[in-house]
Amino acid sequence: MGGKLQRLQSVDLKTQFNKKISISLFFIFSLLQSNSIAVGTGDILKYMDANYPRQSIYKANYKMAKAKWYSLNDHLSINPKFLMLVEQPLRLNGEETKYKFIYNSGHNFFSLVRKDEKGGRSTIPGLPINIFQKKIMEAPKIDDEDMTINQFVEKVFDHCRFTNMISAKDPDKNSLNMSNYGSCYVTQINTIKFKSFTEEDYKKNNKEISKFAINKDQFNKIFFSTKKEIKDKVTNINNDLISKQLKNSVVDKKEKTADTKKEKIVDTQKEKNEIFDITKKDYLLALSWNRLDDLIVGKINFENKSSGKINIKLNKSGDICIGLVALTSSIGTWSLTCPNNDKRFGVFKKNLSASGTLLINKDFEILGNGKDIFNNRINFAANFIN
Repeated sequence: MGGKLQRLQSVDLKTQFNKKISISLFFIFSLLQSNSIAVGTGDILKYMDANYPRQSIYKANYKMAKAKWYSLNDHLSINPKFLMLVEQPLRLNGEETKYKFIYNSGHNFFSLVRKDEKGGRSTIPGLPINIFQKKIMEAPKIDDEDMTINQFVEKVFDHCRFTNMISAKDPDKNSLNMSNYGSCYVTQINTIKFKSFTEEDYKKNNKEISKFAINKDQFNKIFFSTKKEIKDKVTNINNDLISKQLKNSVVDKKEKTADTKKEKIVDTQKEKNEIFDITKKDYLLALSWNRLDDLIVGKINFENKSSGKINIKLNKSGDICIGLVALTSSIGTWSLTCPNNDKRFGVFKKNLSASGTLLINKDFEILGNGKDIFNNRINFAANFIN
């Protein structure tokens, strides 16, 4: 990487349990935790032994802020469901190499955000803080609980294929000049090793990731073990608790007040949300991109209740821009990356990407806005068509 790697400090995780929690719920929690595939800081030595680099960076445009370098401890401390090691042949500072990238399922690496760098000191004597606070680009955290391994693999391939490194520096402030990007190879997911495979290999093998696992039994045990036995135990243990909750939820109509009527309206909307399955809807998108195009059409498809894919077609150049949508309840974020094309004018020719926020209203319409990397405003609306 060109710089000395910092030492990792082990973090002791201390689980705190509420003293009032019932023995039944504690047992259920223990069962579910024992079969979780999420990784944590307790696994840090395993990942060091598995050839993960001790520090890593996401490919992005760092012209506007300093690059965030993630230690293995940074990655594991948020307990991601998946951690992936990817190698990409490229030219680094004039030399051909296979560069290692770490992808974290708990990060929205398509839409890095600028934040104030922590620990900045004043550059002016007598001032306790730095009034010229530097900015750092880092990936916001997302909920990856419902993400499948295939969804994550495809998400990584999309990012690796369409994103370039721009204006990045290593921890020692040496420039990372990358070019001549080759195909991205998945080599490990969590601590499971694979025969390196590309996106093309993945599609040729019908997206069956297990075919590339060196130890298929280990792969299936970790990623595809059934939870039926656990669910049966949970059902048996929790039957009494469920019965009590159902009894307590019955409210005498004569005692309802204006406040409970309001709650009923909220419950009605909640029931409506549960009936509406966003994963079975195709959304047609109309987007306005300031200085680029007044009307761009596209689609949004949700793979699950917390993530989906977005794609648009630029009218003037015909380019297809793709990206991701991440949802938490009715609000979320979106990001897009477009391929380079000299036919586009001005700054829009290369490294074109954009990101922003969105919300889903009570009628399940999606409204979004944001900016591209050149600070041009973007607005869109989407309605489901089936």
